[in-house]
Amino acid sequence: MILWSLCKSRNTKLLEGIDTTPSSIVKYAHNSLHEWRCMQRARQPNHGTHQEDLWVKPPHSTMKCNVDRALFNNNSITGFDICFRDSSGTLLNGLLKYSLHNSTAPEAEALGLLEAINFVVGQGMVCVIF
Repeated sequence: MILWSLCKSRNTKLLEGIDTTPSSIVKYAHNSLHEWRCMQRARQPNHGTHQEDLWVKPPHSTMKCNVDRALFNNNSITGFDICFRDSSGTLLNGLLKYSLHNSTAPEAEALGLLEAINFVVGQGMVCVIF
């Protein structure tokens, strides 16, 4: 979480010219860790599923795009994690972005999917499963 917070602080400085104090970085990391732990406790365990069965490889000659999102700071910051893997499971490409606006979890998920679709179209990728 410290590394995530440092990365976010660096991006905020580069993209918006806003400095972040060290104490703010640590506080953000602490809050992010707290939110993550709360979400882990809230998950219902699925006793019939093995960890290796959660991600399914795409068919041969296709890519699979997985999108995840994270909401921080009372949902005022939305982070997107997008990755592309081939049929062997090899990571081909990935994106990590964030935006500063309020959104609900379903809205944030939809925005992440939209980012992924725009990336695929912009790169001219074909045969992508989302």
